[in-house]
Amino acid sequence: MSDAMALFTTDVPRITAGQAQDFTRSRYGLDGDILPLPGERDANFQLVTAERGCYMLKFINPAEPAEVRDFQTQLLLHLAQQDPTLPIPRVAPDCQGDVSPVLHTASHPFHARLISWSDGLPLYRIEKNTRLATNLGTTLARLDLALRSFAHPAAERELLWDITRMHRAYDWLDNISNPRQRELVNVWLNRWEHTVAPQLSNLRTQTIHNDFNPHNVLADPAQDMRVCGIIDFGDALCAPLINELATALAYQIGDTAQPLAWILPFVAAYHAVLPLTEQEIRLLPCLIAARLILTISITQWRSGLYPENRDYICRNLNAAWLSLQYLSRLPLDEFINQLLLACHKEPAS
Repeated sequence: MSDAMALFTTDVPRITAGQAQDFTRSRYGLDGDILPLPGERDANFQLVTAERGCYMLKFINPAEPAEVRDFQTQLLLHLAQQDPTLPIPRVAPDCQGDVSPVLHTASHPFHARLISWSDGLPLYRIEKNTRLATNLGTTLARLDLALRSFAHPAAERELLWDITRMHRAYDWLDNISNPRQRELVNVWLNRWEHTVAPQLSNLRTQTIHNDFNPHNVLADPAQDMRVCGIIDFGDALCAPLINELATALAYQIGDTAQPLAWILPFVAAYHAVLPLTEQEIRLLPCLIAARLILTISITQWRSGLYPENRDYICRNLNAAWLSLQYLSRLPLDEFINQLLLACHKEPAS
């Protein structure tokens, strides 16, 4: 089994709140209340202290290779130095200066990472609007500019949530129980094979966040929809830059009446900070659909493996299916032309 598959088929570390609390006292000199948080692969806790604020404590899945664990830590340290104004978590070292201390248990040694807590409302609790879409596009472009200079050997890794490796999605089709869903997924997979696959080698690549979804981005409606938190860099990797935008846009599709209402201002704002090429823009629809397909197929596969964690694993499933339906009703040429216009490029005649 590949590392990418093992990470999704290994249980979340079984660590109690008491163990986590003892660990933060002994290793970080921090005392406070510990609250368990949901997680897809890692054991996560919120640490609330009286004097030093809140933190997130993560015990990393033992199936994650050491170099990938270091990659994610070094990425956060790089971003903090490259653009200190980005709303990202800050890594906190322990009392010995270690940014990845180990909790030793009877079953496994678990590496930990303590990061600053990000305040704000997650996007799924905020009604979509043009101002928010614009702020999201600007912030994501700034993040990608800061990541452009980051390199790490583990960035070149295999990950299931990688829309440049869609051939694997065919293996998951049997997990999609709805025949209409399977049929529509097949249509978009064929488009991806004929449109995206031949152009992958010509696309610019860099390290990307790769999971700019409504649970990983926080905003403040009281401050003009300011983006105040980007969390969970666990899916970061080196990939085509346009994958970053496509992944984010998969969660910005509007209803059937206005499917592009939030996508277009998002793309325009991103392009104003980090200009896109025409080739990248034309690939966006198929890449957006690819992300939705991964959400539909991977979540149904994993919810069968871990039925006790189904609610968390499938939190984006229904929205992904509706979004793929809305996207499919829009003529592809019209979608591309509107994207080109949003970026002040000449559409096809």
